[in-house]
Amino acid sequence: MSPNRFFVTLFCLLLTVTGCAGPITHMRELLPEQATIEPDPGKALVLFLRPSTFGFAIASSVYELKPDRDEFVGIVPAKRKLTYMTNPGPTRFMVISEAADFMDAELEAGKVYYALVTPRMGVWKARFSLRPVHASELGGEEFKDWLDDW
Repeated sequence: MSPNRFFVTLFCLLLTVTGCAGPITHMRELLPEQATIEPDPGKALVLFLRPSTFGFAIASSVYELKPDRDEFVGIVPAKRKLTYMTNPGPTRFMVISEAADFMDAELEAGKVYYALVTPRMGVWKARFSLRPVHASELGGEEFKDWLDDW
């Protein structure tokens, strides 16, 4: 490989890696004691957790797909959480980056649900999957680490 081609390749690689990095504009972070973890009356609360730093520079955008219109839930950065209040009943959530992944849920009023936003390898950037946290996982150390890690 010629020196010029090497430097052009290196420059393109650096541009690709750093071009996606940076803070999410207009994001308002809350302290743990400010976060809502109780649903409003007649509502269900979903807490999206992204405990991994893998794919830290790639945004994971979450949506709730509704029959009349899709609703943007928010962006879940690496090592952060996002709470979302919604109506009970059957629903479908979608996370999107390079590709989309879906999670169906039957939500009940007055309950809190947890979902993991997990990164995986993509072709050009990280892809994300949604995975529900099951009741059997709620008392475990790993789940406690996910909640405590802001």
